[in-house]
Amino acid sequence: MNIYCLIFNDYETLDLMGPVEFLARVPNVKLHYVSQVGGLIHSKQEFHIETEKLEHLLPHSVLLVVGGQGTRQLVKDEQFINQLGKWIDESEVCLSVCTGSALLACTRRLDSLKATSNKKSFEWVKQCRSTVKWQRVARWVKEGKFYT
Repeated sequence: MNIYCLIFNDYETLDLMGPVEFLARVPNVKLHYVSQVGGLIHSKQEFHIETEKLEHLLPHSVLLVVGGQGTRQLVKDEQFINQLGKWIDESEVCLSVCTGSALLACTRRLDSLKATSNKKSFEWVKQCRSTVKWQRVARWVKEGKFYT
């Protein structure tokens, strides 16, 4: 199984490393650390990681979209959002952590679906796309292929 961990500058380190801690234990899994342009990406905490440029996902792959301060700019980046929508469409399963769900929502792929996000950023995330059925109380939500 291929899992593509999509990161961007000013992502939250824990949003990547927390899921990686357990996803790496899945038998026969290959983790890919990817970004829109490839190269060195830094977290809000100044952790640096070398990424591959994400072109396409292999069939039957998982896409993990992390959150963090970088989402605040990316929700307005039409090129990134359009490309993210294509990657979501290629994925078999799509996971988001924290404000990563705001990025998913901006692609319109969560319209009319239940989703959630970090409670400290919940009001901001809700404003990103009001057509999502945002769940305030849930720690996580599964809806179709999406886990937020």
